[in-house]
Amino acid sequence: MPTYTQIRIASDLFPVHVVDDDGFPHTELTAYACRSPRHHSPRTARAYTGDVVAFASRAESDPVVQRQGWRLLGPPDEARRVVSHVLATSMRCVLVVGRDRLGFETCSVKPTLQTGRSLERSLAALRSFYTVLRLHSFYPHANPMEADGARQAIEAEVRAEAEAFRRARRRAPQLGGLLQVARRALAAGRARRSRPDEQRAVCRRAVGLVTPRDGAGARAVRRGSTH
Repeated sequence: MPTYTQIRIASDLFPVHVVDDDGFPHTELTAYACRSPRHHSPRTARAYTGDVVAFASRAESDPVVQRQGWRLLGPPDEARRVVSHVLATSMRCVLVVGRDRLGFETCSVKPTLQTGRSLERSLAALRSFYTVLRLHSFYPHANPMEADGARQAIEAEVRAEAEAFRRARRRAPQLGGLLQVARRALAAGRARRSRPDEQRAVCRRAVGLVTPRDGAGARAVRRGSTH
């Protein structure tokens, strides 16, 4: 049951090593710890790295994840199973599956009193983790924390509404109008709060950690049981 620790060393190429209990470095976690400052501020990179290392420790120490053979760095569907299981069990979140107006299956990740205060940052850190690894050729798959086709669907909706505006008013919409369209299209996939003491991270189908064929599994995770 490995847990990972960050060790700083005197090296320009890999100034941080993420090692397991036996002192062996984890390649992808080390790569993220060393490459994330190129894409985030130093403070954000440190916070994200800490969240990712903690999440990986939880995932790889979980007996269900080990028994099922799921990998956080496996293909997107497999990685989503790991993330959804850790959110529902180790982090004590409640997962509620739904569908947004663009047709994407979504998963509302709702924290409980046992979750802690860093849920939204943990989800952002995981998205950054896969993005940075892909940019530096350490992860060969699509980002599991991004919905398949979501960006293209949003761009298509923006273009369609802009064209409808031109036909109706015989002029191009102003930049502010386009930004409002984009914000509405992205609203279902952004974190939102319903009360000061309640935060809710809504993720699109991929970020929501389930696919249509995984629906039964998602319901099982919500109940806290296993596949």
